[in-house]
Amino acid sequence: MEDYLFLSSADVDANTTNPGNTQCDATHPIATVHDNAKRVLLYGTGSSSRYFVEQYQHRCQIVLVTDAHISKPEFEAMPTAPLSEALASEFDVIVVASWAISDIAERLISLGAEKNTIYWFQHNKNRVVPFNHEDALSAHRELAPAQILYAFYDLNVARATFDVLGFLCLAERQRRIRGCDAIHVVMVNASNNDFNVAARGIISTQEHIWRKRQILAQSCGLLASCSGFSVTSSREEAEALVKSAAYVFPEDYRVDTPVACWEFDNLFRVTDNEESVAFLTASTQAKAQVHQYLNAVNPQHNGQAKKVVCITMRESDIKPARNSLFDEWTAFIQQLDKNIYFPLILPDTDNSYSKALQKLVQETGCEVYREPCFNVELRMAIYELSYVNLGVNNGPMHLCALSPTCRYLMYKQVTEDYAHTSTQSFIDRGFSIGGDFPGATTVQKLVWEDDTCNVIRSSFEALVQIIQKEMTE
Repeated sequence: MEDYLFLSSADVDANTTNPGNTQCDATHPIATVHDNAKRVLLYGTGSSSRYFVEQYQHRCQIVLVTDAHISKPEFEAMPTAPLSEALASEFDVIVVASWAISDIAERLISLGAEKNTIYWFQHNKNRVVPFNHEDALSAHRELAPAQILYAFYDLNVARATFDVLGFLCLAERQRRIRGCDAIHVVMVNASNNDFNVAARGIISTQEHIWRKRQILAQSCGLLASCSGFSVTSSREEAEALVKSAAYVFPEDYRVDTPVACWEFDNLFRVTDNEESVAFLTASTQAKAQVHQYLNAVNPQHNGQAKKVVCITMRESDIKPARNSLFDEWTAFIQQLDKNIYFPLILPDTDNSYSKALQKLVQETGCEVYREPCFNVELRMAIYELSYVNLGVNNGPMHLCALSPTCRYLMYKQVTEDYAHTSTQSFIDRGFSIGGDFPGATTVQKLVWEDDTCNVIRSSFEALVQIIQKEMTE
């Protein structure tokens, strides 16, 4: 949580949230009042400094104003001093009112200023934050080839689905092992091999192209280390990238003999050594957008919002036996204590306005959040910010499984009608029937039963008990 200066006690009280409920306004996080942070050395003599004086002079004592080149004895009726003299004066914090915060902070530190005394006044947001706040960090940098791991997700051996999530986590693990600064993900174009010809009866070529943009490309945004993303137009283009890369993932990848490296058994082998590969996280910007939505639909009352129970529905025309049991979910939502919980539905992307969904909403009165169906980063953000996530085994729910923080219950693992979700398939991929996902925490559970109301209710109540116990320990 960011540590703001100069907030009044009323500001703090108004922004206090209930422990365990992650909903708040990400642009105005909870602050700690600094009783000793009253004497301010103000750096800067431009318009931002004038605005700081206007907004904050009644909350603190501005002892001196300084800058790299001070030429006047006063600034806004306040005394000025050269930088060397100002740093020798008595003050509690330095507030830099300039967008060149990184360079100025570096200079101040070189002159002996303590890092924990340097703050940055963000003029446009009217707030004071630590000098190393992420807003001050430059996102634009040039990386040398030796700093980049090129990760090849080859569509001749991998699908344009959420299978990419496991691949990204394994690539991130390899990046850390190699000591690279960043990952450049390359989606290698599909050719008409047997693997892709067999898939034509499942999704069309147009849907395949859509999924490359909407699932594969967007999922890369869940890795903070991802600095680049490419989609090749030919196998020759992919070959050229392989030859120019200093580091390649998978390590034995070749364009003529591609390696998939997304399967769950790869994840199991890593986590068997007690090594977590849950590296997927939502960006700060995505969480800020979701905070705005939650504050609008689930406003706080007496400083507390209801706990969000996010329910991901599967209603696909592909393998429909794996779909959510809408009547059972309706029954569960109806018995949920609405004074405590806020049920929120994420519909199936392919049927986000279906009759079954409309019927569920009419009978439960719950809110539907459609935007994450078309934006992977928003989906991860709502999962992270929810109290509990519920849903049947499907691609999007694996965002929770590969998150270090999301709490979830995932139902209906086995559907014997389909080879991919048969009991034998799970065994072949390294799962322990009745067990949890590799590397799962105590609040990340697979439920090996269908999503009936009784099963949902009992598992939900059990998970809530675990959460409450961990919060009190």
